[in-house]
Amino acid sequence: MHCRSIVPPIALLVIGTGGAFAQVASPPAVPLRVAGYLQPRETYQSGVGLTGTLHRARLLVDGAISGGFSYRISGEFRSGGTPTAKAGVSLVDAFIRWSRAPWTVITGQFKTPFAREFLTPEPTLETADRASVTESLPPKIDIGLMAAYAMGSHGAVFLGVYNGEGANSVTNRDSTVLVVGRVTSHPIAALDIGVNAARYGSDSTRYGVDAAWVQRTVILKAEYIGQHRTGVGSDDYGWYGLAAYHVRPSVLVLVKQEDFLRPAIATARRDLATTLGTTLDFSESRVRLYLDYVSRKVGSPGVRRGVVLTELQLRF
Repeated sequence: MHCRSIVPPIALLVIGTGGAFAQVASPPAVPLRVAGYLQPRETYQSGVGLTGTLHRARLLVDGAISGGFSYRISGEFRSGGTPTAKAGVSLVDAFIRWSRAPWTVITGQFKTPFAREFLTPEPTLETADRASVTESLPPKIDIGLMAAYAMGSHGAVFLGVYNGEGANSVTNRDSTVLVVGRVTSHPIAALDIGVNAARYGSDSTRYGVDAAWVQRTVILKAEYIGQHRTGVGSDDYGWYGLAAYHVRPSVLVLVKQEDFLRPAIATARRDLATTLGTTLDFSESRVRLYLDYVSRKVGSPGVRRGVVLTELQLRF
């Protein structure tokens, strides 16, 4: 991995082929490029039946200009967070990037450098959905400024300051800033380790550690994320672990275990899930079929329910 190829994880939205920090890509070398992906899916659950959704449809435009500058604008249509929430279209990325090895600087709206699974581009995930803790605790997309420093093939350091208001909020209402940092290490070819933290004024601190072991046929990933809030005795926290095996280069089988707890709210908010899945790649991985069975128990003691999920993904 040559240091000239290292850029922040958001550059890997479509062109990346693996973890956001284990594998990196250079900014586009063309003045204009249009890309994106579609993710229609079908889910079946006993008592609910069969439901079809358009999980995501994303379109992006990016390119490069002289002086080391490049840009990206992307928008997304995605299904609502609940069965009754309507789908909508929103701006995802809108940033300007400057790169000159070993430095990269980004300003605009983009992913904050926190949480391996969140930073992994959606089209390259092993499962159709991220873990509950990944969807809940990381600060996600925000407006701000970030600098990255590449330590050759050994890792990278990312540090950013943001409004802390989330995506598409154009003002900082309370003048409090969100500071996010991440350090990655690549000690040997197959192993990538990450540590990240985020501080939002005096209100909350988020923290996490992750690791990935990726070889030709075996993939092992694990991540732990927590959040401490001022005045609350118990931290929110959760984890996931994933083990996957390539039966063939285009066929991946996997098992994923996850647990997410918010003890300060109630034990009824515990989310415990097991995923058994298969991904099938076609057309040089531009077409991928996800076949997942998710067994989930929410609450304590809670009721366990199973969902069968199929999703066809096309990248262009």
